[in-house]
Amino acid sequence: MATHGKGITFFFLILIVFTAGLKSDVEFPLVQSLALFPYSDSSLLNNKQLSIGLKADYSNIYSLDFNKTGVTDFEISSFTLSFRYGISDGFTLELYYRYFTVCGGFLDEGIKAFHDFFNLPSARRDNYPSNTVNYFFKEYFQYNYSTGTSSPLVFSVFKSLGGSRNFNLFGRLFLGIPFQSKPGFVSDRVFWGGGILGTFVRDHFRVEASVYTSFINTPEWLVGESLKSVIFIYNLELGYRGLLAGLILKTSPFKSGYFSSNAHQLYIGYRFSKKIEIGIVEDLPPMDTTPDVGFYIKLIFSDLLKK
Repeated sequence: MATHGKGITFFFLILIVFTAGLKSDVEFPLVQSLALFPYSDSSLLNNKQLSIGLKADYSNIYSLDFNKTGVTDFEISSFTLSFRYGISDGFTLELYYRYFTVCGGFLDEGIKAFHDFFNLPSARRDNYPSNTVNYFFKEYFQYNYSTGTSSPLVFSVFKSLGGSRNFNLFGRLFLGIPFQSKPGFVSDRVFWGGGILGTFVRDHFRVEASVYTSFINTPEWLVGESLKSVIFIYNLELGYRGLLAGLILKTSPFKSGYFSSNAHQLYIGYRFSKKIEIGIVEDLPPMDTTPDVGFYIKLIFSDLLKK
């Protein structure tokens, strides 16, 4: 692995040990390139209140099409910056920026050992050298080296839709504007959509559920591929005091083929406060459009402006 990749790996190890994390969008670039769901904060800001968040993800990804039309084999690290500003007590403006890098990583040998110990299928991981980048899809693109790029800027509005003492309902509208195109990682097309999020809190028990819909267009580098026009992502989270656990389901825009499977992920974590969380994500069958394992971290810096 290149020196650059080793430096990134070491930095994320430090982050995982000393900072905290939260649930996130499913880290699978071929699907994530078409629509990004960076939202990880369900709090409304007060009038003229500013909040800045930093969320970091590190995931090992391996998905092989046995028909040899594509493989996704690498580790990805990303930073997502969020800027949120309350323009009234029930209305928050948001801006999200994400930068990510892809490298061979360091987790392959450990994952192989885990699979061997529990007699789990290897999905032909031995077809490719450990800790290397192997990413291609048909004739559209091919990568065998470390790389990095920026995702589109995502603008959104987050608003209260009402509620009661224990239950609250929120809505979010968003628009994703790309400033570059990178086959396999970033679409050159605008995406847009919305979502509904509900929370129920009683004593130390909390339930949060959300569904988002994004409308997409086929990027120039995928012309010729038949895609759906919409992607859905669902999240259900249960929390008790600082502990949390949740389930994520994300649909694929591909109408057919190996990468048309929906993504299913289970995550667990610990919320130290409203500003710090840690967590880990594991994929569930069919495991075609998800990371093998992922870590995510989140820091929130709020009350930066006085009301």
